Amino acid sequence: QRQDVTAKWLTNVYSQYIGGVFWQLDSKPLEVELLVCEVAETSNQANNIYHISFDGTFWEEKDYAVIGGRSDEISQILEDTYQAKLSLPAAVKLATETFIAIEDSVDEVDRFTINPSTLEVAVLDQKRNRRKFARLSVEDITEILS
Repeated sequence: QRQDVTAKWLTNVYSQYIGGVFWQLDSKPLEVELLVCEVAETSNQANNIYHISFDGTFWEEKDYAVIGGRSDEISQILEDTYQAKLSLPAAVKLATETFIAIEDSVDEVDRFTINPSTLEVAVLDQKRNRRKFARLSVEDITEILS
């Protein structure tokens, strides 16, 4: 039954599998990080974000999560700039400004342009029916950033 599958349960299953592969001597470790998000059914319930590392360890994130090659730098910026209950436009603008700040700190060779066509933005929306995940189009992102 669908109610039996929670984000915490799913995180435990993924964590055990990834950890098992990581500790096997005869296999190549997985180079993966996962976020498992649980969107509350009502505004009275809490949303949950679980972060699973490449070695199978996991922890619960608070408010936001960052994964990838520059996650430490991005997390540091967000620690100073994030505010709870941001509107969608404010959140997209904060993320874009954060990426621009990170790009300004790298060598010209490694730099890439940050604009609506190079951003991939998705939301988890409590108001959507069964599927809570939705991608924003380039047009949506352009409108938000203009």
